[in-house]
Amino acid sequence: KILVNNLDDEDDDDEEEDTTTVTAVSLPPTNTWSKLTPKQKSHLLTPLSNANTRIYHNFVHLTKRLSLLTTRERLRLLDYIVERVHLLVCIPETSRIARNIVMSQGRKGMDNEAVDDFKGLVCFRYTLDEDDMYQTFDQWDELAAEPAAAISSSITNDSSSSSLSKPIAVGRDIISSACLLRASAALRTKIRSRGGDEVYEWERWLRQELWLQNQLLAKQHEKSTSTTPLQPWQGKDFFAKKIQPASIVLHKFRTRQFDEFSFLSKDVNKKMTKKERSSVIARLDFLRDVIMGVTSAKEAEIVVLDILLRAEEEA
Repeated sequence: KILVNNLDDEDDDDEEEDTTTVTAVSLPPTNTWSKLTPKQKSHLLTPLSNANTRIYHNFVHLTKRLSLLTTRERLRLLDYIVERVHLLVCIPETSRIARNIVMSQGRKGMDNEAVDDFKGLVCFRYTLDEDDMYQTFDQWDELAAEPAAAISSSITNDSSSSSLSKPIAVGRDIISSACLLRASAALRTKIRSRGGDEVYEWERWLRQELWLQNQLLAKQHEKSTSTTPLQPWQGKDFFAKKIQPASIVLHKFRTRQFDEFSFLSKDVNKKMTKKERSSVIARLDFLRDVIMGVTSAKEAEIVVLDILLRAEEEA
């Protein structure tokens, strides 16, 4: 009522009397949202965070829709919500119980995987700044996009631009597989996909990496003479250093894009001869066929991915 429109109808006498009573009290001056200039709206929303700004815009949109209804229609809508809308509130003891309750609903209308829960942990729970949260979230979405859709959208861009500057899309399944393989290597145990419980092992991997990196940063900060405050290693760094490179390398390996590897590029690795390059590509192709074709050899992909990541870092 203060920011959008007066929601009271002129045909309601009781509401008019109440409004008159409130007006008698000295209230701070207010303006309707529709009468504010764009500069005033921007000044009003500047102190708000991104999440609160979205909530506020949704509130304005909903209030505008309600302002078009009469009092009788609003009451009818309220009766419908009270009688037909039901909310089940449950406070489970552990996160495992909460996940089992959600996933046992038959997944109707919901396309949620364990990697999506892990994305929430990396982007929001283990990232400090809110802007970094949404930036990491958007980067994850770009990486998780379908490769075919990303290729078709890149065709419309300038063909003279470098391919390295374009975001690489690998798909959600590749990200999930990369997390399974890298977590298995870091935790030194085989992590299997079993109904979404792998997200707990992924979080253990995330916490371990954060602890190790922050310990290393603390030691380096003690040796240096810099007075700037130490920026902790957080979820955004984990995504940029661990998840994104592993997903891209795994996507290139599974799709036979061996020429896209930096250590096999003619421009980067000029010491490698054509014969040596062909020999490495033939071996990678053989390993890929064995891993994809033989069930008992799938664990070898953990070692192959680790070797490829080291080769890319050295290149």
